[in-house]
Amino acid sequence: DIANFLGKGDQVKQITDLGLKGRLDFSTSLENRVHLLKGLRLSSLEEAKRIVTFKKGAKKLFKVLKDNNYTTVLVSGGFKPITTYVQKYLAIDYEYSNTFGIIGDLFDGTTNGPVINANYKEKIVNKLMKNFNLKKNQTVGIGDAANDMNMLMSVGLPIAFKAQDIVKANFENQINNTDLTSVLYFLGIKY
Repeated sequence: DIANFLGKGDQVKQITDLGLKGRLDFSTSLENRVHLLKGLRLSSLEEAKRIVTFKKGAKKLFKVLKDNNYTTVLVSGGFKPITTYVQKYLAIDYEYSNTFGIIGDLFDGTTNGPVINANYKEKIVNKLMKNFNLKKNQTVGIGDAANDMNMLMSVGLPIAFKAQDIVKANFENQINNTDLTSVLYFLGIKY
C-alpha cells in the first residue's frame, strides 16, 4: 500500500510475492522493496493507515483472547507505524516489526535495526518463552508465509492461516476457508 503512493505498487507486489512463497530470501526481498520507497514522504504512512484492512474475525479473536487472559504478540515483517496502528486497534500486548531509515521527512531506502526475518521471528518466540517462563506447549503461532515457518516450528500449536503452499505443506493445523475466529476452535475456546 505504501509503495502505491510512489506508483511502485506492482513492483513491490512482485517482490513480496516471491518472498511470501519462499522463492526469495525475506531479508533480500525486504531490502529490495524498501529501496524502491526511497524518497517517499513520511506523511504517506498516515494515508496508508487509513486504507489498512483487517482480516475478517481479527477484532473478535483478539477480544476473546484478551477476555481469556492470553498474552498476544504481533511479529511482523511489516513496518512501524503501520504495525503499531494494528497493535493498538486490536489491543495486542506486544509488537515487533521493522523500522524505516529516515532522513528529514523522507524514507532513505533502508531499514534501521534488525530485520524481522524468519530467523529473527524464531528468536523473538524463544525470547518471549524465556521471559514469560513458558513451555513450548503453552505457545501458539499463526502465520501464512515462508518467513513464518521458523516461528511456527518453535511454538507448540502452529496454525497456517490462508497460507502459501509451502507453509500448508509443512503444518497440519490450517485455516483455509473460514475467518480468524477459527483460531479459537484450536484453543478450545467457545465464544
